[in-house]
This record gives sequence, C-alpha cells and structure tokens, in this order.
Amino acid sequence: MNQLTQTIAKVEYLEKLYQEILNTIDTPLVLIDKISQTLTYVNNKALSHIDLKVSELVAHPVKEIIKIFNEDTLEVIPLDKALEGDNEALRQISGDCLIEIGGTNPLPVKIKVKFLEIDNNQVLLSFSDISQQRNLADSLNYHKNHDQLTGLQKRASFERAIQQAIEDSQYQKKFYLACQIKITHLKVINDLCGSVAGDELIREVTSIIQNHLCEGDILCRISGSEFGLIMPVTEDQQEFEQLKLILETISEYEFEWGNKPLPVSVNIGATRLNQFSEGWINCMSQMDAACLAAATESENTLKVFSDEDDDVYKSHTEMSMVSTIISAIQNDRLELYYQMIVPVIRNKYQKHIEILIRMKDEQGDLISPNDFLPAAETYNLILLIDKWVIKNTLLWFQQNISLIPRDLICNINLSGFSISQDGFKDFILSALDSYQIPHDQICFEITETAAIKNFHKASEFIKEIKKAGCIFALDDFGAGMSSFGYLKNLNVDILKIDGTLIRQLHQDKIDYVMVQSINEIAHIMQLQTVAEYVENDEIFQQLKLIGIDFAQGYHFSIPAPLSQLKSFS
Repeated sequence: MNQLTQTIAKVEYLEKLYQEILNTIDTPLVLIDKISQTLTYVNNKALSHIDLKVSELVAHPVKEIIKIFNEDTLEVIPLDKALEGDNEALRQISGDCLIEIGGTNPLPVKIKVKFLEIDNNQVLLSFSDISQQRNLADSLNYHKNHDQLTGLQKRASFERAIQQAIEDSQYQKKFYLACQIKITHLKVINDLCGSVAGDELIREVTSIIQNHLCEGDILCRISGSEFGLIMPVTEDQQEFEQLKLILETISEYEFEWGNKPLPVSVNIGATRLNQFSEGWINCMSQMDAACLAAATESENTLKVFSDEDDDVYKSHTEMSMVSTIISAIQNDRLELYYQMIVPVIRNKYQKHIEILIRMKDEQGDLISPNDFLPAAETYNLILLIDKWVIKNTLLWFQQNISLIPRDLICNINLSGFSISQDGFKDFILSALDSYQIPHDQICFEITETAAIKNFHKASEFIKEIKKAGCIFALDDFGAGMSSFGYLKNLNVDILKIDGTLIRQLHQDKIDYVMVQSINEIAHIMQLQTVAEYVENDEIFQQLKLIGIDFAQGYHFSIPAPLSQLKSFS
C-alpha cells in the first residue's frame, strides 16, 4: 500500500512538473482528445488569449470552444475532421489561419498539429500569434504602395489602374480620362525656400485636387512633382469641366512661405481610355506628351492627346524615340559619320573633319539626327550620346594614328546640357589621357546659344579643357548679333558662322555684310572663321572675297561613315 501511495504521488508530481514546464513555454498549447473531441489541457500562454477559466475549457467539446477559419475565404475549417486525420482538413489547418477561442475576436495564427506517439488518442494543437508580423507586413506594404508625404498611392498602382481601366473599356464599354497633373514651379520653390516648403506645397495641391474628385476617381502621386488621375466619364458628360475647375482653383490659390507669396501653377495632360487604347505604357506616354505640350504653351493649361495637335504629336514622337535611343546606345547601334571642313585658300590652313552622329533602328535603317537628337536633348539623354561620341572618336583616332596627318583637326560637338553637368569635364580629361593621341588635334564645338545660356560654366569648362591642349570652336555663331559682348570673354579659337547667314550670302547684301563684319571682328581677335552650309560655288566665291578661312557644306562633301575615311589628302 505504501508503494502504491508512493507511485501515485510520483505520478502526480510528474504531472505537475510537466504542466509547470508546459506553462513556461511561450507558445499556446491545447491538448485534445480526438475520441471524445474534448479539451484535456490548455497551457497558460493559450489561456492568455482566452476569456474563459480552465474549468470552462477542460472536458468541454472542442467545437464549442475553438473555431478555425480560412484566412482568405473566412470559411470554417472542420477541426473535427482534422483531428480524425482527414488529409484535406489537416492541409487547410496546418498554416496561416484565423482562430477564435471561447468567443474571442479571430486571431491570425500559424497552427501546427501533432498526433502524440505516447497516446494515440491525444492531439497537440499549437499556434503562434502572427498579428504583429501581419501588422508589420501590412505597414510595410502600405508604405511600399503609398506616398509618405501625401498618403496617395504610388506610380505602380496608377499604372495598374490604367491597365484595368483599359480592360474595362474593352469589355464593359466604360470610358475614362487618364491625366498627368504637373506642378510647374516646384523646383523653384525648393531652391528658394527649401524642401520643407516644397513638401507643404505638394500637400496643399493634393488637398485642392482631392476636393474636386468624384466617386470612382483615382488619384496617385507618380513622381516628385506629378500626380496621376483616372476619371470615369460618360459619353454625354462634360468630361473636361472637372479638370478645368482644378486648374482654375489652383490658378487662384496663393501659396505663402515665410510671409512671401510664391507662384503656383500646374499643367494637365490627358488622354482618353477606350476600347482602342493600346496599353498602359502607351497611355502614359500620351499623357506625358500632352503635359509637355501644355507646359510649352503656358501655365495652368490643359492639353488632351491628339495626333492632330502638332505640339502634342511632336512631344509624343520625341518621347517614343527615348526607348529607341536607349536601346541604340546599349546595343551599339550608334555610328560615327564625318564631314570635311576645307580651307578656303588651299594649303593655307590645317584641314578639319567634323564628327557627326547617326543612329540605326532595330532593322538597321538610319534614323535622321533631326528625329532623335531633339528627343535626346529634351529627355537629357544627350549626355550619354556625347560621352559615346567622345570615347569612340578618340578610339578611332588612336587606331588610325599612323594614317592621320599631323595637321588634321578632329571636331567633336558638345551639347549645352553636357557641359553644364558636374563630372563631364573630368570625363573628357580622363578620356584624353586614356588614348595616345595629340590633344592639339582635337577641337570641341559648342553652340553660341549653349555658351551664352551657361556662360560661367561654359567659360570655366573651356578654360580647363584648353589646359589639356585641345582647341575650341563656337558653333552657329551670329544667329543673334548680341553675342559679340560674350565673345571677348570666351577663350575659343574658331568661329563657325551660322548657316542662316550663309545660304543666301550670294543674293542678300545684308547677309553678306553681316558675315563680313563677323569675319573682320574674329580676325581682329585672332580667331579663325568657318562658314557652314556652303552648298554651291557662288557662295564659295563670295566667301573668298570676304576672306573666310574655312568652308563646310555639301559643295565639298556629304556626311559619310567615319569608318570609310581612308584618304586625308
């Protein structure tokens, strides 16, 4: 009897020990008798999620205490079948679910089911609360898809919404307007007052637009200064009245910062979404083009995409060219061409060649520079092109150094955008050092307009590159005669006279006198002169009389691939 008492005591001790151990585990545990479908044990961690006492749980039917739901469909998962070993029920219950215990609010959990080996009738149900992870994931997902400053959805959401609107138009015969709304003076305000003022302006413009939204409208922030708006419209609706009201409200709005009134305006580019729309990428391009066309017209302007609007069509064409330019750069479809620049008096001066750029499409057909260079300049791709031209021209020069006469000058065009960019000067100096060529045979050309627009940077740029031994030409000089004052302070070596003064030189006395004056002043300043667009012998003879140093144009040579240049005589 004494031994039996000791055994019972030991069993009770072990039971209490195991319960104490189980109660210290930081995972909710529920033990279920699968035969009677009742609860046999609940640890403290599980009790912390339940508003019931142990006595209200143990020996009570599981179905009255615990309910488990599919997280996505909210359908009840049959726990009794899972306890019986039903594979489908076990598959559904083993993972992320919602659990409701004793009437508490459903809790997102990850559930594990363990059939105990020591007692085949007992099933251990453990679950971990994943609500914090879910809240964190939801928060991260929100910030991923929403702009922190305005609370609006971001660009990716807008792109998806456009595509959905297009599909609705195709299959449900619905109609929409997709719009880009761009704040025009945001950079000015950021520069003058700092980004805090710019952020406040963005918030206030957001509020103005939101106050004019209708049911079903979708507003997103798609870039720093741009909003995207999708509006359902009906065929008989005055579809642009809402946009005009937004423009009117913003034009009348006064934004003040530090007791100073600051200019606020927007431009809107819109495109219609219907069954004929070709996809969100094309629609975004059309909005961009319309908004750009609006910006070139005036402030607080609305433009709707149309192939019949010359400004919008031009902007869209340029934008469509952007991907072609990038692809051409990445896939080596740019090609160097050249055109001879000849001395007007034979053998008096060195010869020059001007390096030109051509681009091929995917089929290998040449694209005119007039088609891709304006787009490259508008969308700041010209820097990539300039770098490509410099690198490949210097490489060609090095590879042909034994054939190139010592008196040949190679002219390379630089854009105004490139010379204004930090690091471009260092790029050129590094490239010059990388190739074993005489620096004094390289002449860089910049346009008069670019030099005047970025005068200080252009002047410093020229000075630094000339220290390396290169020479400089001022291109398209004389289109505006205001440039003589600047000329004295630009350390250039050559003036290339604008072709608009050359084409009618033999017929127009005013053009003749203007060219003559430019040539005389240039020579006084010890600069050489080049006449561009020399297309016939009559013009050439007049240039001889004036005393121009060099001539360039179709009268002497047409542009040809640089790879074909073999003779330098």
